[in-house]
This record gives sequence, C-alpha cells and structure tokens, in this order.
Amino acid sequence: MSIKFIHNPRRRYSRVGIIVSKKVLHDAVPRNRVRRRLYELVRTELLPSLEGLDEPLDIVITVYDGGIKDEAPERLKHDFEKIIEKVD
Repeated sequence: MSIKFIHNPRRRYSRVGIIVSKKVLHDAVPRNRVRRRLYELVRTELLPSLEGLDEPLDIVITVYDGGIKDEAPERLKHDFEKIIEKVD
C-alpha cells in the first residue's frame, strides 16, 4: 500500500481516492470490500487529522498486494497508520 498527496489550493476540502486494481484483486467483490475497509479507516483516522491543515490535500492510496483482503482489522489499521504518517 502506498500514499501520494499534493496540496490543492483551489479546493476548500481535502479529497481522498483509493485504487485497487484488477491486477491486484480480480473479482469485484473483494476489491470493493478492501476499498470500503480503507474508506472507513480514512473516515476515522485520516480525516480528523486533516481538519487543521491550512491547504487542502488531494490524496491517493494505492493497494499493490492482494493479501490485504485477508488481513485482520488491527493489522490493516496498523499498516494504514504507518502510511498516513507521511501526510502529517
């Protein structure tokens, strides 16, 4: 999993996009499940930390490993917290 971000002064709020490619997970159901799990982590972990920023960000989270679909929620949260340290 990786994260890329850029400041976007033309917006009032930060935006987040999550990419899970068909090459990583071939079926739509697991791909969307991973996407939903990550959006929930974005909502609970990342967005509160973005509230105090002067300039909004455009953030893209890319998933490169299909094994993420079987990760325990605690492990996924830990991995997610490691990558969002780059944004703070």
